[in-house]
Amino acid sequence: MSLRLGFLTAPQLPELTLDDCLVLPYLSELGIEVEPVIWTETFEPDRYQALVMRSCWDYHLTIDAFKHWLEYLKQIKVPVLNTPEVMLANLDKRYLLELSQQGLSIVPSILLTSTQNKDITQIITQQGWSEAVIKPLVSGNGYQTRRMKPGQTLPEELQESQAGFLLQPFVESIQSQGEWSLIYFGGNFSHAVNKLPATDGFLIHEEHGGSTRALPVPPTLLRQASQLAQTRPDWLYARLDYVWYAEQWCLSELELIEPHLYLGYEAAAASRWALALQAFLHKLNF
Repeated sequence: MSLRLGFLTAPQLPELTLDDCLVLPYLSELGIEVEPVIWTETFEPDRYQALVMRSCWDYHLTIDAFKHWLEYLKQIKVPVLNTPEVMLANLDKRYLLELSQQGLSIVPSILLTSTQNKDITQIITQQGWSEAVIKPLVSGNGYQTRRMKPGQTLPEELQESQAGFLLQPFVESIQSQGEWSLIYFGGNFSHAVNKLPATDGFLIHEEHGGSTRALPVPPTLLRQASQLAQTRPDWLYARLDYVWYAEQWCLSELELIEPHLYLGYEAAAASRWALALQAFLHKLNF
């Protein structure tokens, strides 16, 4: 029986990302057809056996509309992967503080409910940090993320914002060791990449001059990440981002909404992704 999936995407990516397109031939061989579904446009859910969140990379710019849309997805009869409940819980970076309370190592993070009337320099000094990074609780691709030294003035757009922020130490190792992204399908490790910022930069996204390379993941990091991922086989996909800080691997992001999966950096990754999708559809009795 042929199955049809809707891959949820953004208006600026109506044909999906080049990376996501790598899986389409493998799904076709399994009898699974994929159609792009733009999240801001009306569509017919019943047309699909399941919907898969993939490249809604603009959601942080219209977060209230996106949350409303996720609530709508909870009401439809068609399964959505990852589930809307998982995505809603992953929207706000406060999830890192919750993981820390559960005993997981994260990049140290201080919650700021607003930057107004906050002496950021004083907080940085009290923590003993030489530099810090401030980022919105809801963000993507480094949006409004700033590196700060004591004495620097907070950018005007952050001073005026009423949104919450996380304040974290600047992780110096990111400039030499980079950030590791480990990709899991159904709780099983698939592949990993290492991402470096541009010279003297700190954001590893390609839009900011970052670069990505395929390297063997350090065994200690693989064990640590797998302990977390294997507790949640209900996650169709998960990308766990880690950096080396204070002599340990620290989680910097847990991406469960629409992570770049870096399929092009591992020969078998697209095939594994297709088989994971097929396995989840079987769990849903398709």
